[in-house]
This record gives sequence, structure tokens and C-alpha cells, in this order.
Amino acid sequence: MKLFYLSLTIAISASSFLNISASESQYDGFQKKIEVPLAASLPIKGIKADYCIKKPKAGRSSFNCEGLSFVLNVPVICLTKSCGLIIDVHGWNMDARIQDRNTKLIKLGGEKGYIVLNPQAKKSTTGRSWTPKDDKKVLAVINSVEKAFQVMEERVHFTGFSQGALMTWRFVCKYSEKFGSVAPIAHGAGTYISSARPLRIKVMDNCFGTNELDILYAHGSKDKLVHFSGAINTVKKIGSEWQLGNAKIISEDENHKRIRFSNSKGTKLEFLSYDWISQYGSGHCFPGVKSYLGCGENNPLRWGEEVLKFFIDNPKVAPS
Repeated sequence: MKLFYLSLTIAISASSFLNISASESQYDGFQKKIEVPLAASLPIKGIKADYCIKKPKAGRSSFNCEGLSFVLNVPVICLTKSCGLIIDVHGWNMDARIQDRNTKLIKLGGEKGYIVLNPQAKKSTTGRSWTPKDDKKVLAVINSVEKAFQVMEERVHFTGFSQGALMTWRFVCKYSEKFGSVAPIAHGAGTYISSARPLRIKVMDNCFGTNELDILYAHGSKDKLVHFSGAINTVKKIGSEWQLGNAKIISEDENHKRIRFSNSKGTKLEFLSYDWISQYGSGHCFPGVKSYLGCGENNPLRWGEEVLKFFIDNPKVAPS
């Protein structure tokens, strides 16, 4: 426990950036032995219809199930090979199209043998918005996609932006056994404790249990919608619960820092903090993207690419 807090020495500098001191430890350089085949490398007997997937086919399609709408992209190879699955969830007042425009995971994941599922929240007078009641509905559709296409159970992953990130954290709390790794961005693992922007959160209790999984978490230090303090408290909470006792800088420059924390089991949390901002001056944005929700296409990191690489490198592995 003490080793984690010694490693995670956090201070906000004059530029509102994150300072973390990295130190050597007994876990430095530790890597889990991975013996999981790549996505789309093993044959399947054939696809079949299921509860939500009435007519399984290759290509991009839209469908409704559990009272929600979804966009599903299935590479042709996934009709004969067992593919991975990525669930990519949009934030408030967004939709599947906007989410994928910023992550590009349909194209990127498809090239590596991953089916991509984009859930869409219901429309309301204030825009599309997720609630915890939607979680079981999304889970049911995930299960249906897995069954219909015989998805590799070791290569199922979850990512989301803003409200979609909050859903990602809830899935970590409730359904962590289903996923190899997850990648939330722009929201910590907590509920709001204030209505003033940037919104502050209280980190969830009784969330990060014994079923550990690898996490890539990104949050802008200049986020004007969801306060950066929630990110700090989230990292502290996970580190405490999972005994993450090492901090190693993976990459950094004057605008970002990526730190990897790990424990004796090989579980890792990679925390990417950045002070890039969107064209509207908010750090509530996707790194490496040009759109109005992007932090700028000239960032050295592109979020969708980083997410896919993390997922490929971190499938679910059987306990040793």
C-alpha cells in the first residue's frame, strides 16, 4: 500500500499538469505471460442467429434491441474465424457515428479482426444520455453478439468517452469477468457531488474487487466538464484496492505523461494525463483528433490507436 502512494506522488503544477514520481520496485519490468491467440486466427463452425442478432452478416448494420439502438461492424473474416469484440460507447449528446468519428475503431479494429459494437442512448430533450439502468440492456446485446459470431471470450473489451467512460467504470464494477481490458476516457469512476462545472465526483466504493483487469485511463488536466481531481482520486482508489505498487513512465513530453502502475499479479493501470485542449478550449477531448471533440490532430498520441494496441496487448488470461 505504502509503495503505491510513494510511487504516486501527485501535485498540480502552475500549468495544471500532473507530476508523478516514478521509482524502481520489485515489479519493474514484470509482464504477464500471454498465451492468447490473436483475434481472427482460429476457425469457427459458423455463425448463427441469436436473441438480438436476428440476421448475422458481415459489414456495418444498425439494429434495435432491449429498447436501445446499436451500430455493429463485422469484418468478413469474422464469418469464418473467431474475432475479438470491442464495445465503444459515446458520451452525452453524442451518438455512435460521432463516437466512431473520434475513435475510428470500426476501421482500426476491423483491420485487426475485431467486431465493433457502438451502443446508442435514447434521445431526450437534452440529448442522448446514459443511465445505470442501461447497463443490463447493453450487456444483453454484448452477450448476443458474442454468441452469434462465436467471439473469442479472451478478447472482449470496453471503451467509452465521458458518460461512456462512466459506463465503462460501471461495467468494471459489475461485469469485470467478461473483459480482458478496458479504456475509459474523460470521466473518473464516480458519481457527481456537485452541479457546478467542472463537475466533481466521489469515487465509487465497493467497486474494484478481486477480479482484476488491465485498464488504460485517459483524462485531460484542463477538462472543463469533468474535474481532473476525479481522475486523481480514481487512480488512487484502484491503486489502493489492487495493490499497484510500481510507477513507470511509458511516455511523456511537455503536454502529456503516461504512467504504468502494476502489481505482483501483473495487473496494470496505465494513466494518460494531458493538457491538450479542443478548439473550444476544453480538455474534455480525444487526443489526436481534429473534430470539435478532438484535442487536435497533431498530438503525438491518437486515442483510437492507443486503445486498440492496449486491447491487443492485454487480453483476458486465465489465473496462474
